[in-house]
Amino acid sequence: EGWTGLSCSEVAVDRSAPIIIYPPEATYVPLYSKVNLSCVATGYPQPVITWYKDDERIDNAITPFYIIEALTLDTRGRYSCSASNEEGMDESDKAYIKIKGLIQYMASLNLTKRYVEKFIKSERQQKRRQVADEDFTATSDRLNRLISIINTDVLGQLSIEGATFVSVALHESTEVESLLDPIPLIINLVAKNGGSAALLAAVIEQLRRIALLLDPNLPNSAIVMDIVRFDGCVAENTRNPSPDNDTSLDFILQWPETDIGQTSVLRCPCGPEGFDIGVTREARRQCIGNFEDGAFWGVDDDTECQFSVSARNLCNLAYLEEPDEQVDGLNNITSETEAIGSLEVTISTVFVEDLSTDVGGDEMLSGTYLNVVDNLLSVNEEAIIESNEEARTAGRILESFEQVAMEYPIPENKTDPILVVQKNYV
Repeated sequence: EGWTGLSCSEVAVDRSAPIIIYPPEATYVPLYSKVNLSCVATGYPQPVITWYKDDERIDNAITPFYIIEALTLDTRGRYSCSASNEEGMDESDKAYIKIKGLIQYMASLNLTKRYVEKFIKSERQQKRRQVADEDFTATSDRLNRLISIINTDVLGQLSIEGATFVSVALHESTEVESLLDPIPLIINLVAKNGGSAALLAAVIEQLRRIALLLDPNLPNSAIVMDIVRFDGCVAENTRNPSPDNDTSLDFILQWPETDIGQTSVLRCPCGPEGFDIGVTREARRQCIGNFEDGAFWGVDDDTECQFSVSARNLCNLAYLEEPDEQVDGLNNITSETEAIGSLEVTISTVFVEDLSTDVGGDEMLSGTYLNVVDNLLSVNEEAIIESNEEARTAGRILESFEQVAMEYPIPENKTDPILVVQKNYV
């Protein structure tokens, strides 16, 4: 048993479909760096490895390891692999291999007719051949010469603090028929602190200078317009609506500018910035796309931010500054015990803790505060248990309750015991 072959001299191995156990991983390294990618898989018979870049198969790449000798604009991209044998196939996720610090913007270059005419005239002189005066066709030679002029004569005169212009290239996915048509450009620069609104503003300001630098003898020879981030997703807000369609209770998720291939993570915006609800609730959104067509936002996953109306009202209490307003609001919300779940108990506990130092010694506020505690004790037992397991709310409520009870105001001439009677405790 366990042996095979003509003379039972070979160990029998169970046949199995491939499983990739070490897939290629996202890599973020400086320009011209060497990159080592792995695609190690189990399975029998031995799996055949195939590598892909931007969904295109890479010729002769059939080993578990793939090496990019120098990471450039041409060799960066989305890399993946597959492992296959007679029993099946496994595929890895796409890994973004990116150049550290590289930021790309797309822009539209609009040349004036006077500049184009002068540009074609110089072409006629250089090539010593007849070119029709009105032949403004955007041939590949003309476009390449234009890009060369920008990279050689213009780019070196543009400067931004904390960033360096690297090169300008044509956006090859867009066809241009005439030199008078908008010419799509990709502007490449390396920035220390990544993309931002401030960097975009600085890039726009510098690219406006192309109009003067393209031909010093012909001012305003071009206009650069429609400058947007190309290899990243711009900052954007999305709305997480309240279940009751009350827009005042909507959450606004403020997604920051994010590089392609990265996932942005936000804490659900409960109350003002810095207000901690005691548990982690987050929304996620990935910046997806490719380096040929650009980046765009994927669908945001804000499931954890689907707060109830009661939870959103509790969040809004954090904007109130006066303790009496907060404790009254807290009492009103928690009195509707059927609408209070584990998250609502957890958020309420934060207020119970914070207010314990503000209501002590005030008979009216202390009474309302004790009502709140009684409301929370009336909540569904499963919600209380779940909240306590996640955020230790039971012990925190008890500690805060004892502090308020110890400071409950008692008249100096009062000698008989004072009973505070609630539904769930005395």
